[in-house]
Amino acid sequence: MGAKAVLVIEDDLDTQDAICGLLEYSGYRAVGVSNGREAIQFLKTHSAPNVIVLDLMMPVMNGWEFRDLQSADAGLAKIPVVVISASGALPRDVLGKGAVDYVPKPFDPDRLVAAIERVTPGVA
Repeated sequence: MGAKAVLVIEDDLDTQDAICGLLEYSGYRAVGVSNGREAIQFLKTHSAPNVIVLDLMMPVMNGWEFRDLQSADAGLAKIPVVVISASGALPRDVLGKGAVDYVPKPFDPDRLVAAIERVTPGVA
């Protein structure tokens, strides 16, 4: 079985690269995009990832707007989302929007990988 796929939606390219590198090192296939609009376009043209890692504060389309669109699309709504943000959002607000976990920035790499592993057990 192949590695599970993760879509990383993060506008800071250094952070995006760090998250993608961490996930690839941990056995996942990771692809990064820079905002919610790029994520929606990616999701409409590629196979669905096993999980999405979502920043909240981004230009063009922020994480909250992305979640609204994702939740409204039956095909996309089932993809679990782990929010990673320095926005100061309260975990209950993030989880209330349907995210499966919230990891504050600066993020703990082990915590992020554990959050993803909980929704994608058995990475090959």
